[in-house]
Amino acid sequence: MVILGDHNYDELWAKLDDTSHAVKFKGSWERIEAISAFFNSEMVSKTTGDAAEFSFIGARFKVFGQLGRQIGSFEVYVDGKYIETIRCNYPPVPQSPIYPSWVLTNGKHVIKLVKTETEFNRQVTIEVFAVEVRSNNYKTRCKF
Repeated sequence: MVILGDHNYDELWAKLDDTSHAVKFKGSWERIEAISAFFNSEMVSKTTGDAAEFSFIGARFKVFGQLGRQIGSFEVYVDGKYIETIRCNYPPVPQSPIYPSWVLTNGKHVIKLVKTETEFNRQVTIEVFAVEVRSNNYKTRCKF
């Protein structure tokens, strides 16, 4: 079992929030202080079509946000290609990996999440993007 916050697990992932130059939020996102979030804040959108983009060099990524009954959905794009729509309206869990990637070709990638319209047009949250910095017991460097 892997527990978020466990030192041995966390050292494998570099986490970046809205203050990183590799992360861009487009639209009407709002930064909200949240003690339960990574870095004590999260980005929140209530507007369909708002997007978050993350660029990195590496092979795997995760997006962390909130799950909850009042949370909506995202369309996920990797390198411009639509992958799937993810729903985040599950039992509440802060600091949840709302989208873990499969293993990509090691290289430069652009990840884009777009807020979709849902039944009640619920808000969505993004706390951090994370990039794997070590795999198969070999240390690798990721760049943003």
